[in-house]
Amino acid sequence: MKIPGFKILDLFSEDYKFIIYKAFDQRFEKKVLIKTISQKNSFMTDVQGIYHDFRISNFIKGSKTQNPLELIRYGDIQALILEDYNLIPLAKLFPNGVGSVQKFFEIALEVSFALQEIHERRILHKSLCPGNIWIQPDTGIVRIVDFSSSTFSGKDISPSNTPHLPPEVLSYIAPELTGRLSRVLDLRTDFYSLGIVFYKMATGSVPFVSKDRNEILHSHLTKKPVPIHMIRNDFPISISMIVSKLLEKDSDLRYSCIKGLIYDLELCFKDFQNGKINSEFVPGSKDNPEIILDSYNLYGREKEILLLQSSLDKASQGETRIVFITGVSGSGKSALIKSFLTSISDIFVQGKFNQYETSMPFGGLIHSLRDLVSILLSKSEKEIQEFKELVSKHIGNNGKILLNQFPELEFILGPQPELSKLPPDENQNRFYHTLSSFIKVLTEISRPFVLCLDDLQWADSASLRFVETILVHSEIKKFLCILSFRSEEFELSSSFSSVLRKIESSRVKIDRIKVGLLDEKNVYSLIQDLFPGWEEQSKFATSIFLKKTSGNPLAIIQLLGICQKKRLINYQFKSKLWKWDLEKIEKLSISDNVVDLLCDRIKTLSPELQELLGVCSCLGKKFTLEFLSKLTFFDTIKLDQLLWLAVREGFLNIFFNENHFLFEKNLFSERIFSFSHDKIQQVIYDLLEESKRKKIHQHIGMTLLTIYGLESKDKILFQIVQHLDHTIDTIEEESIKNDLTILNYKAGLQAKNSGSYESSLQYLNFALNFLNKEASVENFELYTDVILETAETEYLLSNYERVESLLRLLENKNITNLQYIRKETISVRLYSKMNRIEEAVLAGLSGMRRFKIYIPSFCFRVIFALFKELLISIILSIKKTDLELVCVKENLEPEYEALIDLFAELGPSAFTYDQNLFALIVLKMFNVSLTKGVSRSSAIVYSGYGMIINQVLKDLNQAVRYSKLAMDLNKKIPFDLVKWKVKYVYSAYICHWVRHITFDIGLLDEVHNGALQNGDIFFAGFSLQAKIQKKIFASYSINELLTDIDNAEKYFKITRDDFASVISKSSHQFIKALAGKTSSSCSLEDSEFQYQDFESEIMENKNYTALSYYYHDLTKLYYFSGQYKKAIIFAAKCEKLIRNAFGLIPFAEYWFYYGIVILANFHEFSFFQRIKYLKKLNIVFSYFKKWSRDCPENFMGLLELLSAEKKEYAEKFTIRL
Repeated sequence: MKIPGFKILDLFSEDYKFIIYKAFDQRFEKKVLIKTISQKNSFMTDVQGIYHDFRISNFIKGSKTQNPLELIRYGDIQALILEDYNLIPLAKLFPNGVGSVQKFFEIALEVSFALQEIHERRILHKSLCPGNIWIQPDTGIVRIVDFSSSTFSGKDISPSNTPHLPPEVLSYIAPELTGRLSRVLDLRTDFYSLGIVFYKMATGSVPFVSKDRNEILHSHLTKKPVPIHMIRNDFPISISMIVSKLLEKDSDLRYSCIKGLIYDLELCFKDFQNGKINSEFVPGSKDNPEIILDSYNLYGREKEILLLQSSLDKASQGETRIVFITGVSGSGKSALIKSFLTSISDIFVQGKFNQYETSMPFGGLIHSLRDLVSILLSKSEKEIQEFKELVSKHIGNNGKILLNQFPELEFILGPQPELSKLPPDENQNRFYHTLSSFIKVLTEISRPFVLCLDDLQWADSASLRFVETILVHSEIKKFLCILSFRSEEFELSSSFSSVLRKIESSRVKIDRIKVGLLDEKNVYSLIQDLFPGWEEQSKFATSIFLKKTSGNPLAIIQLLGICQKKRLINYQFKSKLWKWDLEKIEKLSISDNVVDLLCDRIKTLSPELQELLGVCSCLGKKFTLEFLSKLTFFDTIKLDQLLWLAVREGFLNIFFNENHFLFEKNLFSERIFSFSHDKIQQVIYDLLEESKRKKIHQHIGMTLLTIYGLESKDKILFQIVQHLDHTIDTIEEESIKNDLTILNYKAGLQAKNSGSYESSLQYLNFALNFLNKEASVENFELYTDVILETAETEYLLSNYERVESLLRLLENKNITNLQYIRKETISVRLYSKMNRIEEAVLAGLSGMRRFKIYIPSFCFRVIFALFKELLISIILSIKKTDLELVCVKENLEPEYEALIDLFAELGPSAFTYDQNLFALIVLKMFNVSLTKGVSRSSAIVYSGYGMIINQVLKDLNQAVRYSKLAMDLNKKIPFDLVKWKVKYVYSAYICHWVRHITFDIGLLDEVHNGALQNGDIFFAGFSLQAKIQKKIFASYSINELLTDIDNAEKYFKITRDDFASVISKSSHQFIKALAGKTSSSCSLEDSEFQYQDFESEIMENKNYTALSYYYHDLTKLYYFSGQYKKAIIFAAKCEKLIRNAFGLIPFAEYWFYYGIVILANFHEFSFFQRIKYLKKLNIVFSYFKKWSRDCPENFMGLLELLSAEKKEYAEKFTIRL
């Protein structure tokens, strides 16, 4: 191994995880140790462990721990640089035991002092063994090393599976670490490992020796070791008694605190030195347990755990299951979830929302999915590679969406391509489709995947929409979603309750758990676990606590805290039990309300700690020591002492972000604190006076603004505006108000891009309200941009009237061309979504007029202009090669690029409204592309031009050419907005004219999946429709078609794509009629489809494409049922409308059936009718003769059928045709 600046001297030690070298630091000219990952180890968790070791060691900063000098990264190498004190691991120094009793006591005491230093910080080492205890042979100085597995005491529950450790390491783990028990891990876990170390020191061997892993684990759980004095008769029995107490299987029977162990060791050492045998020695006589009021044990929740396990089992069999967990605040919902999650081996993530972060997009979700990185890193390289392949398969080029929300995933997935910019609808759809696909990936690697969201009543709108998407509008299998919320706040948020009702009305199966209050039996168990005392006293205390708290676990913990603070509970050393001052406890004037109890307990704290916690409550649920030091007048040492006191009192928790190690910029030891319960934060926050709260929020906001400036982004940006928006009425400086307006505008944009539209609207409305009339003149461009962004956000929230009112604010205003185009583009989207097709078209034409592109309104003028533009297009393109046509102009004016983007939005509505108008717009845009320059959006124009060439000039070769040019242009400059549109045009409008129709089915599936992945739900829907139409034409089986329409209708319902749904509806009813699933074989009607309602709807919305399909499907149905007269009526009605489907397969199918229906009725026609329909018949044959020449595999058979029918009718009725 080579690291610049260091010279490797020798190998110091190596185990299954890490390797340590002796080295010379050439920078500072001194000897050091370098600790890095062993080459034998490929688990990414140990890369994380290196950083975790660095953080915990720096947190302890003890004189008896090996404190690292720095953490360095060089290429793929991450290493700790340690001071070289010439220490030797205990395992090397005394491989066969320490030999003498004197040496045993000396080392045992030094090790215990070192462990005391660690335990005082409430750190659980979790991997004590002779290899992690280093000794200086000359001085006897002991240092404990390797905190890569360490955690805070009481914050972990026993692992749910057996750890993958070698036998020599398994020999030192406590029973609760074997994976066979489920209980909270606390400092007593280290005592068991310490007992094994002492046993090895005394006897030269561990108590349980075996090469079989399971035998070692079984021994830890069930076997008692042979006492030391029976192996070494020179060792006093007191040592045996101390070690035996350390090695108790039940942690409650071990030492409670390190001080009690040190007292016993010193006492026995003194007796040994004096040659005294203490026959009355009892280990643990001065063992005073330290009570930390964090109860993570569960009481009385056995049925709830069984129900959760049952839901998990059903999800593992392929179902999607939801569990609603409800209960009042403090009832133990979070504790129930924590206990369940740590008992399972499946992949899970847990997120928790916060009352004061409801406008933070994906607040709880981001935290929950970030924890997933740690879980994934614990997998093998093969499993990680499988995960990466699944992400690539399901998410494609949208990986950047995941990285934007969860940056830590980059460590696994690597850099991802930048996202192409999409319009709001497509961007929104792409975003939620990607997140849903990511959940699908997790279900495939976990089987099932468990997502738990706690305190859902505080969830932001984006998170709620995500929950709705994956549970209501997706079909995810092997998925368990646990949703926890307070029952008393169900109606608190209309969006929250609305999402829950949608979930309840969906097909997903729901289990419900109501977490009730504790009964007398469970309150007794809780009290006895924390303060074990005499049975009668504890029972009396239970009745008092039950009366005062109604059995609310959080209230019980707070009342215990008050009693402990007032010294109403005292430890009796002689009996080793707690004694209660029951009379005084009963007389305590305490409310049974949790809030009041918390208030009472908070008021017992020192004024400076109350003040500090008040600042913390304004910061949010989590905060760092580093930032808190910038907000208070306390020095770092005093601040640390106060926060540590709050931790010990149970108000705060302390932890580290396990994923900081992924980025070099975060390689520092940053302590993160959080409130141990959201109710605690809420009560402390509410205790502050309103004026005090505003001052604190303003101070926090201004401090953040000073540090990060106006260029702030991501979470920092939201934090700044949240704090300063609270205090806008107290800010007097205009410059700060202007800065705050800009920051709210940026926050609105960022929230919108994250899919959090309600939050975005909140920020944008703040900016808009602040930009008053005077300011709007000075900052008119910003004012206009804010209006446009607000209108777009309101559109995404379906607040259509509000969109129209906002856009009216810009009427007759002097806005830029780019802003005008954007305004009209929003209008096109709005009216298209509202099915007001004519208004959508007029808005698009208004945008074009801004660039002096005029479209006539009268029909004959449109046709005249169409041929004029067609002639111009031929002249402009006739001399251009294919290479020139895909040569993109650099630095194209943004206005013209926006104009072509406007056409891409307008196209579907114009096509539906008027084919001639659509053709004219396409030709205008084509000519703009050739004169102003080809842009990335010109690909969709080329596709449209190919359709027009085919329709007007009947030049199929040129149609194919331009369709392929469109795809070539998109390959040259990838643009996801048009990629799948041009492929759709090629597969739906062009392919079947030149090759067998069955080849198009696979391409349309590709279009559907690609468009869906890029959020283009409309063209994804159109591709489903086109595929079904082609399968009908190709005579696929009824059963397969029924499956296709069922999938399509599910898709339209999930995506709420009414436009494609309406166009497809009659075709779906036609298939159902053929299958006998309508009211009769010659009717499209059923319980969900009525002729009159459907026809009036599409006529009202001028959806002529849907109307043409409707008449065409009725023509076919009446023909099949032998009602030829009705068939000819609807065929005639369809004739003027079918041009809306020109190029699509129904166009050819229509003319075939028109011909057949004419022949079926010909013998009953009058003389004049025969002349009329004979002309129609000639048109039919001319079409099919041309199509048969171009693509005989699709159309020759139909031509032959028509010819045969014509001949049969002529012979049967002796009619000349």
